[in-house]
Formats: sequence, C-alpha cells, structure tokens
Amino acid sequence: FDAKEFEDNLSRVQKAALTDQDRMGCLETAVNIYKGPFLKDFYSDWVETRRKELEELYLRGLASLARSYEKTGKHSEAIEVLEKSIATDPYFDDTYCDLATCYLAMGDRTSALRVCQRYTRAVQDEIGEETSPRMKELIRSIQSAERVTMS
Repeated sequence: FDAKEFEDNLSRVQKAALTDQDRMGCLETAVNIYKGPFLKDFYSDWVETRRKELEELYLRGLASLARSYEKTGKHSEAIEVLEKSIATDPYFDDTYCDLATCYLAMGDRTSALRVCQRYTRAVQDEIGEETSPRMKELIRSIQSAERVTMS
C-alpha cells in the first residue's frame, strides 16, 4: 500500500478547517488504503519499526472513524470498523468495549454480551490476563439489564 498517501490522509484529519464529514472522508480513505503489514515479507529493524508505526496509525484511524460513525448514529458502520481493528489487534480492551457499546446502542444486548465474552476468552485463555475494570463493569451492566428485561 502507499504509506505516504495513507499518512497524508490521516494528517488531513488534524486540520481544524475540515468539516466532520470531510474528516470522516479522510479517515475512510486512509483506512481503505491500508492493506496490511508494511513490507510484510521483509525483516529488518527499520522495516519492523516502520511496520509498527503504520499499524499504530491504522488502529488510531480506525478508532477515530468508529467514533465518528457512532457520533452520527451509523452504528453498523462503526461495528464493521471496530471488527477490522480487532482483526489487527485482538487484545485491545477499548475496542471490544466500544464494539459492545455499539451493539447496545442498536438494542442488541445478546451481541454486546458475546463481544465481551469473546474478549474475556481471548485475554484469559490466550495471554492469561484479566479483563479490565471497564470491561467487567460493561458485562455487569449488560447482564443486569437482561435480568431486568426478563422479569
């Protein structure tokens, strides 16, 4: 992928003169340019450093785009973007919390709870970590709401 074009689009997002719609357009363009790890078949220190930098920018771009979508009520689009983020970094707690929150905004508690459970399994089974306080609170909140609804 064209790393310069990717970075240029992300840089445009920072300009104060852009409307929210223009900002969203730049983010959409940038995340669509990214096609996976930079020079994935090459192994050297500078390539690995650059690869990590670009991936980090991509993840930040996805997070910003998801927030923009959610802010404008485009929850399905936000969900799609958050799933792309999870495919790139499957252990980032905030992404799962944001994804579950999008499902909740759409009234889909079952999917929200599945997202939380998927994350909990991933961090506990694969890397032996506990979930964050934010995730634990989100799970409690979803489960409490389900009990109230079922009564």
